[in-house]
Amino acid sequence: MGVAVGTSRASPQEPDSPGAPHGVILDIVDSRARRLPAIERYKAAGIIGENNRGDVEILKPYKDPTKLEQLKLVVEGENADRERLYVALAAGAGGGPDALAEVRESYAELLRNSARRKEWIQLPDGKWQKRNGN
Repeated sequence: MGVAVGTSRASPQEPDSPGAPHGVILDIVDSRARRLPAIERYKAAGIIGENNRGDVEILKPYKDPTKLEQLKLVVEGENADRERLYVALAAGAGGGPDALAEVRESYAELLRNSARRKEWIQLPDGKWQKRNGN
C-alpha cells in the first residue's frame, strides 16, 4: 500500500484524509505555512536537515541559549505538526499497523526529493549528505 502525497516547493500539499476532518488538515497546513520561512532559513544555513523518518532534525545547535531555544521551538512545532499529519494520512490509508511507518517513509522520500540543492538530507541508510542536483 503506497501513500500518495503531493508536492510543492513551499510546502508539500497535504491531501484530505478520510481519517481526519478537512479542518484538521487545514489547521496543520496553516501552522506549517507560518513556520516555513524559519524552516527554510535554518535549512539554508545548514542548521537543520530532513531526516529519514520524515522529521526535521537539528544538525548544528546554537551555542547561544536564546537562539537554541527558538530553534528547538520551531523544530518541535514542525515535527509535532508532521506527526499529526502522518497519523491523519495513516488513518485515511486504513490505519493498519504498518500504515504510519509507510506514511513516514513515503513522506521522508518526498522531502528528500524536494529538498533544495545543498540542503542536508538523511538517506534511508542513515547517512547524512547535502542534496545534489536542482
